[in-house]
Amino acid sequence: MKKRLISVILIIALAAMLLPQTAFMAEDTECAHEHLAERSEIIGSTRGDYCYMLWRMAGRPESGLELAFDDVSVQDDRFPAYKWAVEKNIMDYDVNRNCFKPDETMQRGSAILYLWRYAGSPEPVMDQAPFDNILEGARYNKAVRWAVEAGWIELYPVNNKFRAGSDIGGVILDCKVCEDCGEIVEISKMSFPGECGDNLMWTFENGTLTIIGSGEMIDTEGGAAPWYQYNDEIRRVSFPSGLKSIGSRAFWNCYLLEEVVLPSNLRSIGEEAFADCGSLERVFFPDSVTDIGDGAFFGCRKLLIDKLPPNLKTIGFRAFSCSSIDLDERNWQDGILYFDGWALESEEDITAASIRAGTKKMAKGLFCDNPRLKDVSISAGVTEIGPWMLALCNILTGVEIPESVKCIGEYALYSCDRLASVTILNKECVIEEGEEEPEYMLGDPGRTTIYGYAGSTAQAYAVKYGYRFVELSEKVPYTDVPAKAFYVDPVVWAVENDITKGVDGTHFGPDNACTRGHVVTFLWRAAGCPEPENAETSFTDLKKDAYYEKAVAWAVENNITNGLSSDTFGPDATCTRGQIVAFLWRAAGCPEPENTETPFKDLKKGAFYEKAVAWAVENEITNGLKPAVFDPDGTCTRGQVVTFLYRATGEK
Repeated sequence: MKKRLISVILIIALAAMLLPQTAFMAEDTECAHEHLAERSEIIGSTRGDYCYMLWRMAGRPESGLELAFDDVSVQDDRFPAYKWAVEKNIMDYDVNRNCFKPDETMQRGSAILYLWRYAGSPEPVMDQAPFDNILEGARYNKAVRWAVEAGWIELYPVNNKFRAGSDIGGVILDCKVCEDCGEIVEISKMSFPGECGDNLMWTFENGTLTIIGSGEMIDTEGGAAPWYQYNDEIRRVSFPSGLKSIGSRAFWNCYLLEEVVLPSNLRSIGEEAFADCGSLERVFFPDSVTDIGDGAFFGCRKLLIDKLPPNLKTIGFRAFSCSSIDLDERNWQDGILYFDGWALESEEDITAASIRAGTKKMAKGLFCDNPRLKDVSISAGVTEIGPWMLALCNILTGVEIPESVKCIGEYALYSCDRLASVTILNKECVIEEGEEEPEYMLGDPGRTTIYGYAGSTAQAYAVKYGYRFVELSEKVPYTDVPAKAFYVDPVVWAVENDITKGVDGTHFGPDNACTRGHVVTFLWRAAGCPEPENAETSFTDLKKDAYYEKAVAWAVENNITNGLSSDTFGPDATCTRGQIVAFLWRAAGCPEPENTETPFKDLKKGAFYEKAVAWAVENEITNGLKPAVFDPDGTCTRGQVVTFLYRATGEK
């Protein structure tokens, strides 16, 4: 016989050894018990519950013992059961204190001992108990040997120990119950189940693991579920409707399990709960599921899932790795695994990532610990960013979180060593804080600047933990225009007057270099887009029908520019600060400045921009980069160009 160790399960068929009849029948009542329903019922785990059950099994016999207990009222409905158990020497009581202790939790050794006594204390055949930890003189030694012989204890190949001191966790009755009065009418089987939660029990029989009760399943300790000795036999699992969570590694490596129907009120599935269930093909999720843990379905290569639960809030790190979802190449795009509106995981070597349109949520640890990731673009429409999403991405310098995002999971940007900026566009975005180091959820207070709107959760978080906060302007739709930037009003004016738009729908690019083609086009539009008399110029580097074609022709006609040479204009060349003020000055008619002296020390005497800069200073178009620095050869940015134009047109 295959050697096994102690189970938490004791299957008891109510045979003639225990009862005069094959099944316990309830005593006669006024109810005729015409409507019976087969079900499993849980009996409590206390001494009182256990004693009452044995008494009912015996037919509720009367006791002639004259005895009262100090801790039990004689009016108690169960008092007759306690007297009977003591009279028949089935259960002990505290003689010194005269207490029966009905509320004390039953332990496994005592449960076996009381059953043995109930059966008449039969002498076992085997000489010694097949457990390493049961001493010859232990009070339940014979009871355990008898129970093993009767097949009520199965031995599991774990550590060959009988946990006599462990609580029984209650009793499960397979019975018939009267639907009219609620009385248990017949009992066909009784089990001492294992515990898997505060109010959850389990039994195993013929390939089926049955869980009964309600509430949260325990997370396994030491990596083994309570029923792990049956993992290679479990083919079916029956869940109660009241189950709220499945514990971590609960069904790890149950390789015979092919289909799982999860209960209707389930909320969470723990880490590696079904990992390496190689035969698992179908899992039916209820809408109630909100969380799937790390690696929950890792290695389920045959698993077919059509849809994920609609109310899912979190999918753990690599929850579906090495499953059919992962192995289907159609679910991968540009190094990212997508399924049913989720971005689930990414390849380890991608350097840039752009979340595709239509994605709603991002799983936990999506890009976590990627040493090569430099740039991430999150598409509008994403509503949830999972915990640890970009944590430990050490060369990432900035990230923008679109307005659609309602929640940023804890540690989403933890320990990103070079993260300089985080932009959060949803004023009410929830920023989840972890229990440890909550100040590092969005980078590092000493390094990272948070951009957001006044009164936003981003500002509140920044203030709370000492981040530098930059307020964004609500006047324009561009996320890179801070509310207090010098170019806010010029950008608003330029956009409203169709002088320029952003570089895309959400960015103006104020720090981007502006080309000569862009500058003369902005000037031309500010002038009202006048038609040039002749679109032909002497420049050979202009593209036919380019956006700047008419603008350059107009600028030449009005002596705003003569090009870089007689035949080159340089439309794609960067415009310098000296060139832009020269263009503006010429467009204004080359007015003589009152004084050609300026505070700037970096201007060359007699340079083409000398009078233009003096005029610009007199008219408050520019104050230079610093009190003594104009930087005439420096790049003129888009923010500076629209600011010069705005001031030159008198809009300031």
